Amino acid sequence: MKWSRRNIWTVILLSCLVFWAILLTGLNAVA
Repeated sequence: MKWSRRNIWTVILLSCLVFWAILLTGLNAVA
């Protein structure tokens, strides 16, 4: 499986978005 730079950045950005979405949801649930 050959990874291109674009695919790597896409995965990184998606991971960050998912992380922030979960974090914000958790904070809203606690608050």
